[in-house]
Amino acid sequence: MKDWTPSALLHASGMYWESCAIHAAVHLDVFTPLSGGPMTVTELADRTGCVPQSLDRLLTALCAMGLLIRQGETCELPPFSRDHLCRGNPEGPQCIKWCPVRRIGLSRDSLFAEDGVRPAELDAE
Repeated sequence: MKDWTPSALLHASGMYWESCAIHAAVHLDVFTPLSGGPMTVTELADRTGCVPQSLDRLLTALCAMGLLIRQGETCELPPFSRDHLCRGNPEGPQCIKWCPVRRIGLSRDSLFAEDGVRPAELDAE
């Protein structure tokens, strides 16, 4: 039997939102555009077709997890994310790219532009 501590319980309770954030970010492919260098939230939102305010919340969660680095107005990739979460890398996110995002309580459309239009390159997945 596991010996629970308040710290262990707090950690376990946060693993769900961390998992949701990772799966949503991989599904929306927010890491790959950042492989070219730092971008602002607005630039990344334009690139991914997401609503900037909603994307900002997701990026904040990813920064809290250490999967992104925020410096002022820009976000950039730490080495691990560059190597393991960008499409096209041999060590990329293949193991998690098929996550059913709607099952984890996130409407994909809530992060896309208000007209619901996705960039064409996202439909080529």
